[in-house]
Amino acid sequence: MKRVIPLIAFLLVSYFSFAQYENIDLSKYKLPDIKRHQLDFTFNTNGTGSNSLSYFGEDDSESREFKSTDFMGKGKLGYLFYRNSPSFQIAASANTNLNYAKSKNEMDGNTDEKNNNFNSSLSGSYDVKYFMGKKQWFLTSVSNLSMSHNKDKDFVDDLNNTGKSFSGGMALGGGIGRIEQVQDYRHAILLLQELEKRGVAKRMLTEDEVLAFSAVLSDLKNKRFFDARNRKQAELEAIHAFLLENGVVDEKMNMNYFVGLEDVWVFGALQTRESGKQLKLTGTPRYFINTNTGSNESKLEYWEVASALTYQVSNPISLKWQSDYNFGFINRYMDKITEKNISFGASKHYSHLYASAGIAFYPNTRTRLNLSGLLYFQNSSDEEFFDNEAYSSSFRLQASAYYYISERLRLDGGAFYHSNLNGIFNSDIENSKYNYWSYSLTLNYAIF
Repeated sequence: MKRVIPLIAFLLVSYFSFAQYENIDLSKYKLPDIKRHQLDFTFNTNGTGSNSLSYFGEDDSESREFKSTDFMGKGKLGYLFYRNSPSFQIAASANTNLNYAKSKNEMDGNTDEKNNNFNSSLSGSYDVKYFMGKKQWFLTSVSNLSMSHNKDKDFVDDLNNTGKSFSGGMALGGGIGRIEQVQDYRHAILLLQELEKRGVAKRMLTEDEVLAFSAVLSDLKNKRFFDARNRKQAELEAIHAFLLENGVVDEKMNMNYFVGLEDVWVFGALQTRESGKQLKLTGTPRYFINTNTGSNESKLEYWEVASALTYQVSNPISLKWQSDYNFGFINRYMDKITEKNISFGASKHYSHLYASAGIAFYPNTRTRLNLSGLLYFQNSSDEEFFDNEAYSSSFRLQASAYYYISERLRLDGGAFYHSNLNGIFNSDIENSKYNYWSYSLTLNYAIF
């Protein structure tokens, strides 16, 4: 009995301690003033070569020789900027891609196929929101720019094709409300719960202290290091210093403590969580041109204006549950300027009314289960807005799961159902309906 009573007391203390952290409202967290710059370079090359010799006839007097070579090289340079402050949310990116491919096939010494292809592209985007007042009214601007150049050479048929494309647009608008990323708040709670589970936590942090701890984590994640080993060391030292200063742990910690600290730090922030409500109205003029010269000459040029009214709700129900809702209306007006040797349809007006909802379950640091649905109505017309020419409706249902088994093994899967009905609200158009389902399953294993 003397041993049972302390054990029961320990279990009760652990239960209520975990319950206190479990009941923390994630929506109370606001990201601190952070700024992140990231520059990444990626290069990939691959190639194949084959040679086969086949014999025909009874005496093997006839033979056919086949040779094939392929080479491909890809390079990408990408820049990312992110800024969060009480007045601004800014996300910007710029990417440049260079791709080169070469292939050659020979049969009995004669070239059957020989192609060279070179493709380059440059793209950039900028999304800024400026917030004003306590009610979080905001002005927003979203711009994007994309350019590409493609050159293809067929040496056998002596064909040359060169393609160029350009598109650019800028959305201007405003609204009310703010969506915050709150996964760092959850990450801090998971770290504290891990220390309690391992029996090394001397005391619990108050809600204000947990918020301060979360801000430390957010700041650490947005610092840049050239050496990943130095980064992890600096991060764990900063976390350990905060826990020491606030009396959560003492100076004499064993290996059990550091193993748990590192495990949750590495795996505890794999999932993004958001909180908030936002109503937004935007108008986006956009210009597009694509030209192809050479053997397949064509040109498409048009401009469009897209207007959108959207309402988004991100609700972190608890540490383990998340719900999201989206409602919106989008209208696009397109006017073709040039259409040469290419067909792009005749409709000028495209309108979408949609509603989506989803719920996600995060039972631990490595697992995510998600169920979501989307319902939308679409109208397209050639002359007038909502000319009742072509209405359609669609419903989509999706279930997905993700499990990070280890640093080497990851499992990702999903099942999808889609139902579409065309020609509704119009007896002059033949109704058509189709349903389909699909699934995906990915098992990723890193050998090294």
